[in-house]
Amino acid sequence: RHGSAREIVLTRSLSWMHTRVLLGVVLLLSPFCSALATRASPMASKRIIVWFKGANDLRVHDNPLLARAAELCAREGASEVVPAFCFDPYSFGQSEYGSTKMAPHRARFLLESVADLRAQLKAQCGSDLLVGVGPPEQILGPLASSAPGGSILLCSAEVSSEELSVIARVRRALAALKTPAAVETHWMSTVYHLDDLPFKGLARMPDLFTPFKEKVEREGAIRPMARTPSKGQLPLPANAASLQTPAASFGPLPTLEKLGVKAPTDDPRSVLRFFGGESAALSRVKHYLWDTDSLRTYFDTRNSRVLTLDLNLNAARLGFTILNPNLTET
Repeated sequence: RHGSAREIVLTRSLSWMHTRVLLGVVLLLSPFCSALATRASPMASKRIIVWFKGANDLRVHDNPLLARAAELCAREGASEVVPAFCFDPYSFGQSEYGSTKMAPHRARFLLESVADLRAQLKAQCGSDLLVGVGPPEQILGPLASSAPGGSILLCSAEVSSEELSVIARVRRALAALKTPAAVETHWMSTVYHLDDLPFKGLARMPDLFTPFKEKVEREGAIRPMARTPSKGQLPLPANAASLQTPAASFGPLPTLEKLGVKAPTDDPRSVLRFFGGESAALSRVKHYLWDTDSLRTYFDTRNSRVLTLDLNLNAARLGFTILNPNLTET
């Protein structure tokens, strides 16, 4: 305060020089600090398990589970993603009435859909699909417990009793681990998201379909489609091969025989062979909407045999949600 003008200028020059030096050190060390912060993050060594259940999620387009997994890696520092599918023996057994729960044609359709899902994960996302045969809790439990930093399981939300009971079994198995794994469920099987319906509680929802439809169309909004992760956004574990067990692997899919299902017999009178999988579904959408422009004449031809065939072909794909209704609406 009492120094000469020369001393004041010198002091300020030294202060500025020190500031520049400190700034340079910070910039030089920032990449290392960032890396250390990532390692210190509680998500840094987390394993994200994307559980494809086969009820409404066998696709990579507009799949909130894959988008969420990519987000956990990019924004919260999770280190690896393991997509998995389980052929649950319960689904191939008999119902309480003695009927077969999974007939041959449907079982083949499911097998083809899982095979195509793996192919699309490899081609579009640079990932893979761990496929197991057995109760999901017995396959997903060890997969979650082998992650040093713990795991987060992502799966689609359900409403039916049998599907909810399967999720409940998996939740119990993951909660019993030494390092319990979190479970996130995501709604993903309808055009309008459940949370976006313009009704405040079920009591205000119309009892009849037409008033329901008109109110939803008038006041509801369709969410944007989830982005398909690109290669590198769903990193597999460095030791992915070590995750394989006698019950689950990245190798060949089980045969129908191994699943306890007889090979279906195709009727030669069929108009075409009904293939499962996202690729076949998207191809059929293209054929129906664009190649034949069938939507333009829907009201005039909706009861014709050929158009009914087109609609029925995609109905099954919507049932497995290999084909997402949101995509068709978009």
